[in-house]
Amino acid sequence: MLNIGWFSTGRGEGSRGLLNFVQKRLNETGADARNNFVFSNRGRGESERPDASVSLVGGSGIPLISHS
Repeated sequence: MLNIGWFSTGRGEGSRGLLNFVQKRLNETGADARNNFVFSNRGRGESERPDASVSLVGGSGIPLISHS
């Protein structure tokens, strides 16, 4: 199994869109890979845009690691 870690500030729609796309493709293709974590250098409550990314990650079941 290929283990993936995702690093992103999560400030823009492109960041969220790319994460959604990769997760969808992993699921659709049955790839022997999984996203084990998302690391963000922004914590919840710092800004509206990163908060949307934090919510997306939380809803996908991928563990979020953040360090502001």
